[in-house]
Amino acid sequence: MNLVAYGTRPEWIKLKPLIKILKENNHDVKVVFTGQQKDIGEFEYDVKIDIRDTPDNRLNNIVSTIMNSGVFFDATHVIVQGDTASAFAVALSAFNRGIPVSHIEAGLRTFDTSNPYPEESYRQMISAIASYHYAPTQMDFDNLVREKRSNVTITGNTVIDTLPELEVTEDKLVLVTMHRRENHEHMRRWFAAIEQLANHYHDYEFVLPLHPNPKVQEAADVLSKVNIIKPLEHKDLLHLLARSSMVITDSGGIQEEASFYGKKILVCRKWTERPSDNQILVREPNTLVTSFHKMMKKSINKTECPFGDGQSSQRIYSIMKEYNLLQTHSLI
Repeated sequence: MNLVAYGTRPEWIKLKPLIKILKENNHDVKVVFTGQQKDIGEFEYDVKIDIRDTPDNRLNNIVSTIMNSGVFFDATHVIVQGDTASAFAVALSAFNRGIPVSHIEAGLRTFDTSNPYPEESYRQMISAIASYHYAPTQMDFDNLVREKRSNVTITGNTVIDTLPELEVTEDKLVLVTMHRRENHEHMRRWFAAIEQLANHYHDYEFVLPLHPNPKVQEAADVLSKVNIIKPLEHKDLLHLLARSSMVITDSGGIQEEASFYGKKILVCRKWTERPSDNQILVREPNTLVTSFHKMMKKSINKTECPFGDGQSSQRIYSIMKEYNLLQTHSLI
């Protein structure tokens, strides 16, 4: 049984095309949802793990609940994506049971365990215990080779497989998404800088789909010129992205998607593991305004997307078949 696990909307989006291929080719698949973002997406799964609600640290709760789950009893191969607490817990549970682990979106590195926290540590630990590594880019592949990992392949990023061809325009629209844990302490300062931009560029609409995290929502009280909206379905977010002239984000997935649609991006993080020619890294809130002015004047080359060609899931499936990892339903 091939067990595919995810807990957040980005994981679901990036795993969905591979799950579809596995099912279309009659492979035994059990999809497990660990429910971290159950309120901001529509998910499909066979089994849901309910994370225990205890006074302990939330990340510890996720890991301990998954580690003690019975979902692994019939698994012969486990597939995880990315760098969440649930991806790490599922990978570790499989490793402890001697089940081979395939890690999709492997090899991304900032080499700073505080940025992003806790994802940088989780993805390094998954790499240490996974048997098969599917690297989106040459840079990610090289990171894994330097770490002496085996069974490493460049596949592209599966999120590109999901992106529709849309009419791409440059409306007077700036898309803002902010949510990362390492930015929570400074979220009010980030939002204050964005509000300053909205006041200066009054002919532009700044649109913020507000993340449900309470710390993000609390900081949003400094915003009045910014159009705050509810979280969007992924397809609606992509349409908004395709119309934008600029993106301000701390999201890795948005970086990939914005690159596909040839958008200018301000990345509000200390480091990025997804560098591209169409972005400026903004490490502090007090430099956001000057970086925005600079990016407004910058010309970018809308070349091929550096993160994939839309065939990553098919490529991963073919590699898994070569490794004889995939069970098929009996026809008897």
